[in-house]
Amino acid sequence: MPDRMTRVVLPSEIDQAYLLEKASYPHDEAASLEILKYRQDEAPDLFLGHFEEDTLIGYVCASRYHGDELTEESMKVHIPEGASVCIHSVVVWEKRRRQGIALHLLKEFIYRVKETQSGVLRILLICRAKHIPLYTRAGFVLTGPSKVQHGRGTWFAMEMTINGKENEYFQ
Repeated sequence: MPDRMTRVVLPSEIDQAYLLEKASYPHDEAASLEILKYRQDEAPDLFLGHFEEDTLIGYVCASRYHGDELTEESMKVHIPEGASVCIHSVVVWEKRRRQGIALHLLKEFIYRVKETQSGVLRILLICRAKHIPLYTRAGFVLTGPSKVQHGRGTWFAMEMTINGKENEYFQ
């Protein structure tokens, strides 16, 4: 059985994250190496990876923002005191998908946000329709089509309130 670990992705591991990002999203949707480095540098506690024997298998990457919905701007900046945590990527290597790794990462990420990120009122994300069930299982609520036009097709906005009563994962 491989040694498994969930922890913050280190600066020296961003190249691994970038390879995983490029393999998981179409070219016009994947984050650049520069933006991943920026997110890790500015919000390292919001860049959580799942490792097996020092190999990055999957990760959740986010930043904080002052608005109450995920926007194009929120994908490019980190506002440390922002009340919203905006998830930008949830990725797992294709051969390791459908094994519960993404759900595990999301639950651990949510727990860490609640425990370590003071002033956060919500976690936001956008996703494709096929991923709505995953995020619903993690405790997110669908709020409707997103205004964000990122790549081709429709994105859907999802939200989780972090105030101790709306999210049953913490009860």
